[in-house]
Amino acid sequence: MNDNSYLDSIINSIPNIFYKIYIVDTLKDLISEYSYKDGKLDCINTMAFTSFYSDLSDLVHPDDIKGYIDNLNINTIEGTPTQETRYKYREGKEDNYKWYTNIAKVITNKENRKVVLLLIETMDDDYSIEDKSKKEEDLEKKEKLIFDRVCDTLQQLNRIININCTSHNPEIKSITEYMSGAIGELTGEFPEIGERMSQELITNVNEGEKAIIIVDDDAITRNILQRTFQNSYKILVCDGGQEVIDLLEKNYDSKTIDKKYKIIGLFLDLNMPGVDGFQVLDYMNSKNLINRLPVVIISGDEHEKREKAYMYPIADVLEKPFNINIVKHRMTNLIKLYKANNSLNEIVINQHEEIKNVLRLLVKSYLLDCDYTIKRVCAYMKVLMKQLGEDYPDYKVDENRLEKIVEAAKYYNIGLFTLPKTILNKTKFTKEELQIIKSHPQIGISIFNSVLYHQIDRIFNHYAEDMILYHEEQYDGTGYPGGLSGDQIPIVAQVLSVIIEYNDLVLRKEDKVYDKIKAESGKKFNPKVVESLGKVLPEFEKISK
Repeated sequence: MNDNSYLDSIINSIPNIFYKIYIVDTLKDLISEYSYKDGKLDCINTMAFTSFYSDLSDLVHPDDIKGYIDNLNINTIEGTPTQETRYKYREGKEDNYKWYTNIAKVITNKENRKVVLLLIETMDDDYSIEDKSKKEEDLEKKEKLIFDRVCDTLQQLNRIININCTSHNPEIKSITEYMSGAIGELTGEFPEIGERMSQELITNVNEGEKAIIIVDDDAITRNILQRTFQNSYKILVCDGGQEVIDLLEKNYDSKTIDKKYKIIGLFLDLNMPGVDGFQVLDYMNSKNLINRLPVVIISGDEHEKREKAYMYPIADVLEKPFNINIVKHRMTNLIKLYKANNSLNEIVINQHEEIKNVLRLLVKSYLLDCDYTIKRVCAYMKVLMKQLGEDYPDYKVDENRLEKIVEAAKYYNIGLFTLPKTILNKTKFTKEELQIIKSHPQIGISIFNSVLYHQIDRIFNHYAEDMILYHEEQYDGTGYPGGLSGDQIPIVAQVLSVIIEYNDLVLRKEDKVYDKIKAESGKKFNPKVVESLGKVLPEFEKISK
């Protein structure tokens, strides 16, 4: 079957209304773009599959690009007779997107030659699709509203009828059972809420009865404290340190849904047989509970033990004999203070995690949008760094460090990626615009420290930070952000600055690239790095093709 035959097969298998057609030759790894007019397909462009990937970032919405590329995997398409997915595509002006359907098919001719048809079909007027992100946002608002109202209602019911007490209704054995019944009716009306919300409601409402733990081998002290707080809280009396630890372990276990108590305060005696008070403090410190729960130490006359207790972030020390009214006032205020502090910490942690998630998406976009440049820069870095090490042993790095340098070089320009394109595309800048541009190394370091910092790989961190922060420095000290000169500039940053210049000149199709770089030797660039570059020019030219 000739080419015209399989093109006829494609024409017969596609709808009449479409936006673009791409045919993928899986044997040659090529993509051909076709126009369709008067019942005929005409090839208007042919490109490598990798080039097609690169062009997608200008066409497909950033939120959809990853899913789009995943679905264009050749093996995936050939393993599925027909795929149909919807993505947002750029249409005309920047940030003006429209929904299109992407249909992928496999067509096989008599010679067993497979081609994949990728069809981006325009939506029919009567087949409008709601923006996915808007739909999800509306659903989240609706879900949160229902969630808040139901939680509030059930919590009020819990306080009014004390649902934990089975005497009110012998058939209700636990609040969990009651909650499951109530939520069953709710999800019947709102099925989109599902099991996840059911579990969240149960966890949120069933935090347990507020309780204070008292640990003291002195019966008189124990009874006084118990009488003081028993009208406000459930009092849990423990005989030893291990019992306290077991109680805290169960109470703060995130997997325990039906909690009996919510521990909000602890009176702790340091002198206990077996597991003593200091071991309890060590346990709480290791689990970060000591910062979430007010711990008041019950102390006698042991000055040294009191001093040691103050080394932990405890809330207070109660010295015998004590005024019971003062103790009640202190503990009540401490409980309120810790509750407010815990709420604030949770808000800060959640906000920080949300920011990190946004930055992770930014890094993914950077790696995708700048993939072509990043690969070239990393390839140049490997060649030039190796040559420099051979020419000057002081700069020599082993293979393991060289690989880490190359990996770290991926992120050198992450800060610049965040700046407005309206500024970057200009040739002349105002003073304010220059300040914005010169801020990008510090922005890059902030992003790196937030989401790219490797906890256990100090070598990678070191090289990445050096390249992100110092690649705009110049050998004569006229660069930024620190105005460093000579060997004050980390060598990986000096090498990178030469590579960036080389790559920019090549992309602009300048003549005599090496001569122009050599003219800046001793000014912008380290003469040793420029000299080593001259020896690897043939390899650089291969990479740049």
